[in-house]
Amino acid sequence: MYPYTTSSSTTSGGACTGLGIAPGYIGRVTGVAKAIQSHVGGGPFVTEITDREILDKIHGDMAAMDAEKGTTTGRVRRLGYLDIPQIRRAQMVNGTGEGQTMALTKLDWVPRLGEEALICVGYDFDGSMHDIAPDSANRLSRSTPIYSSLPTWQEDIQNVRHYQDLPPNARRYVEFIEGMTQIPISILGVGPRRDQVIVR
Repeated sequence: MYPYTTSSSTTSGGACTGLGIAPGYIGRVTGVAKAIQSHVGGGPFVTEITDREILDKIHGDMAAMDAEKGTTTGRVRRLGYLDIPQIRRAQMVNGTGEGQTMALTKLDWVPRLGEEALICVGYDFDGSMHDIAPDSANRLSRSTPIYSSLPTWQEDIQNVRHYQDLPPNARRYVEFIEGMTQIPISILGVGPRRDQVIVR
């Protein structure tokens, strides 16, 4: 959602300017995405969920460790469906293409969407489809999401530590994202604690 995020650079190059690290020392870039997008403040949000009933289910316990509220302001974050065009834009800008990997967090939140999870696979912009998010707020505000739907699962996955032990629909969800982005997902967050991670 750059520039509607933070005053810091949100790209991999920001490590160079923000920390004083020379580009030559960066050997690998791992992209990180949330299965449920979140956003604080204004600006365009193409896949934003506005249905209050669905939002209440997704947010769940706002006192929980992984509650979606601003760290500094405490404001409740806006939520949206996973956005593949945004991920592709991030891949292009951050160099997380061929030979790189991705981490996907909040996989355990997906069942909160109900029996089906929508995933944005493209944007309709002025009557034509785009598979990469545009680079301007104006164009984002005029874009309409094109969705695919996948079945969710009901099993609690917070104690799962091996990929093959995930429910079949959870694996299909992950593999659908890999197919759409052409990037392997090497790390899966299945809960809010540091040990609730699957490393593939």
